[in-house]
Amino acid sequence: MTDLDLATLANLAEIFGALTIVGGAMFAIVQMRQMRHQRRDAAAIAFIDSVQDGEFARAYLRVLQLPDEISVDELRQRDAKFEEAAIFLATNFETVGLMVYRDLVDFEIVRDLIGDAVVAIWRKLKRWTMEQRELQSRETVFDWFEWLSLQLEEDAAREGHRVVFVLRRKWRPRRSLF
Repeated sequence: MTDLDLATLANLAEIFGALTIVGGAMFAIVQMRQMRHQRRDAAAIAFIDSVQDGEFARAYLRVLQLPDEISVDELRQRDAKFEEAAIFLATNFETVGLMVYRDLVDFEIVRDLIGDAVVAIWRKLKRWTMEQRELQSRETVFDWFEWLSLQLEEDAAREGHRVVFVLRRKWRPRRSLF
C-alpha cells in the first residue's frame, strides 16, 4: 500500500467514526423519547385507575353534596366521612396537579377526564383549604390542587367548554396494522 492509500483509509475511518457517533447519538435521543412516552403512558394508566376507584367515587359524591366554600368548622360539624372525603380528594388532586406540572400526565388527559370534577371540588373546598393553611401555618397545603384548578379554569376561559360528543362527532378509530 502506498501512503496515499493509508491516508485515504485513515480519512474514511474518521468519517465512519464520526457517522457512528452521530448515529449513536440519534439512536439515544430516539430511545429517550420512547422511554419518556412509555413513562407518561404508565403514569396515565395509573392515573386513570386511581379515578376509577370506588373510594374516589364515594368521596366525590360526598363532597359534591357540600355547599361551595365550606369552612373547616362547618365540615367538622358533619359526619366524619365528609372530612375524610375532602382530604382524600384534595390529596388526590394535589398529586395530579404535581404530575401535570412535572409532565408525567398530559394536561389534556386530566382536563378531559376529570377537569370539571377538579374545578367543582375546588369550589367546595377552597375556603376549607385556606383555613387548613392557616391552621397548619403552611401556605403549601394543597397548593398543587389549587394550581391545577386554576389551570383548568384558565384553559376553559381560553378554549371554551369542550363538549366531547359534539367536538368529536366525526372521529373514527385508527385502523390497526394487526
